[in-house]
Amino acid sequence: MASHGNKLQMLRRITDDERQTLQNVLLGMYIDIMSACRALDIGCTLVGGSALGAVRHNGFIPWDDDFDIGMTRDEWEVFKRNFQQLLGDKYILEAPNYENKDSKQLLSKIYYKGTEYVMLEEMNFPYNNCIFIDVFIIDNVSDSFLVRKFDTFVANLMRVASITSQEFRFPNPLQKRVMTSTPSLFIYYYIRQVAGLLFSLIPHKTWCLWFDRFVSRHNVNKTSKYVTVPTGLKRYGGEMLKREVFFPYSKGLFEGNEVNLPNNTHDYLTIIYGNYMKLPPEDRRETHPIVSLKFPY
Repeated sequence: MASHGNKLQMLRRITDDERQTLQNVLLGMYIDIMSACRALDIGCTLVGGSALGAVRHNGFIPWDDDFDIGMTRDEWEVFKRNFQQLLGDKYILEAPNYENKDSKQLLSKIYYKGTEYVMLEEMNFPYNNCIFIDVFIIDNVSDSFLVRKFDTFVANLMRVASITSQEFRFPNPLQKRVMTSTPSLFIYYYIRQVAGLLFSLIPHKTWCLWFDRFVSRHNVNKTSKYVTVPTGLKRYGGEMLKREVFFPYSKGLFEGNEVNLPNNTHDYLTIIYGNYMKLPPEDRRETHPIVSLKFPY
């Protein structure tokens, strides 16, 4: 089953039928990933919009078109080492500091082989453009307030470097058209382009490697007071939470399946989304404009 943008690769919105099929595929991917985690005796939790969906809807947010899971750094290292053996026949793992390859983003992703899912911001990227699940690594942070502030600044700077260098390396004509439609957006767009030019003097793969090493260097402290999700929606400092908010994982339901959730889901979701039980107005419901979509069957 396939759906494509027109010949000019213009954007379109995903249809309701496609979204339902996509959600079914994502749920099947998650079940496979959890089966691998059980075989490895490691944990895995829903985070971000998937955690919100579990609490507010007992499943997918009705308009959602992605899936978010989280692992501690230790869980992630075990998962990476065993990925090819357990899941490599069906899926592709793309992540910083993995198999000495460059990655599309700082964020780790698990792709479904033989599928296609191309969004606006990635339409010219020469990487895997398949249906995917996002993997957010949960890292320990320093117990020192000053070190946490320093780490937040450096991590956010490297994140900007990674994103803008990719935008410069792989220019997107549709994105440019949108971002130069007003004088303020025009200025913002070219500031990002200049930043991307400067940051691209260092290979993107190197930025990803530096970032991964930098944000993971406090994991020797297994009892740190705080943890963070460096690649999360609110970035390094915005997702810095007390350890007990995340651990130990609690239980919830997602589309009839028992899932792990952050220990204190209320505090977690409040920090990330504010009044998370209130549905946003329709014009603020996050969806991803697509160029093409192809399912595995």
